[in-house]
Amino acid sequence: TMTASRDSSAGLLADTLYKDEIAKLRKPARVICEVTRLAVDSEDNDPELLKSLFRSSYKYAKAVFGVTDVVIEVNPRHAADYRREFGFSQAGGLRNCPRVDAPAVLLHRSLSSIRI
Repeated sequence: TMTASRDSSAGLLADTLYKDEIAKLRKPARVICEVTRLAVDSEDNDPELLKSLFRSSYKYAKAVFGVTDVVIEVNPRHAADYRREFGFSQAGGLRNCPRVDAPAVLLHRSLSSIRI
């Protein structure tokens, strides 16, 4: 499963830890989407499944919301995988996320270079 939430006047969950970093991404021509609640069944630990899930969410977010940018908070031990597999770059430093009581970093991905 995966939730893709469009930025709104209520903001994003990631604003709790990374308000300043996300504020820099907010521009008139940009629409930001946040990926949360990412879960894959441990018995289906196929990397292609996760790639397919991200591609589908990108396609949906672009088509329905006009999304131009995606942010995601991840545990630092997974950040390299997100950079390598999904083209994210680090946008915010190490913080402790109170929602999951674990360390987090903010990652960002522009969708402008993706052909879906």
